[in-house]
Amino acid sequence: TFGPAAGASGFPVVDGTEYTVMISNPNVVILAPDVNPARSGYQAQTFDGELTLTLTSLDHAIVDVMVSSVEGTSSGTAQLEFLNVAPEVSQVVVGPPNPTSSEDLTLSYSYSDLNSDPEGGSVITWTRNNAVESAYTNLLTVPGSTTRRNDQWRASVRPRDGLNFGTQVFSNIVVVGNSPPTVINPNISPATDVRTGTALTLRYVFQD
Repeated sequence: TFGPAAGASGFPVVDGTEYTVMISNPNVVILAPDVNPARSGYQAQTFDGELTLTLTSLDHAIVDVMVSSVEGTSSGTAQLEFLNVAPEVSQVVVGPPNPTSSEDLTLSYSYSDLNSDPEGGSVITWTRNNAVESAYTNLLTVPGSTTRRNDQWRASVRPRDGLNFGTQVFSNIVVVGNSPPTVINPNISPATDVRTGTALTLRYVFQD
């Protein structure tokens, strides 16, 4: 808001006086219609001796605003700062939903930033049975070789856009289930010269 404004005579500027508005950043938008589209630039009018402007911008920057009356010599300048808006994350999910101890755990999430800043410096934290597993900080995958049956795993993401951290968001909890056992290298002997009544022997390696 500029004002209360006064003319050269010292009397208040009357309502409806037109001012041309100039803004140093072209990405700043004035949230009001131009009162005189026929004139070059953007025009606004005074009310109660003041000139009030509502501005919006997705840039985080310092902006200079300059106004000058269309008629006469009344003018003013102001400087304002659009602050950075912290990023957000959503849909923070650990999968698969019912993992076994032979499956990797994977984290997925959606990042968004009002200022269109790229993600930079987000912190990913994994916990197993409520204890932080620092070996997997900032990783999207926990190898299945690390997990054990009945482990409870969870992840969280604290987003950052290179300037500010957003709110930490937690994932679902997954409970590691049992992996079925496997058999490798099965072998029946003897392999040749087998007759009726020949005793056969099966050998294998059991893994669980």
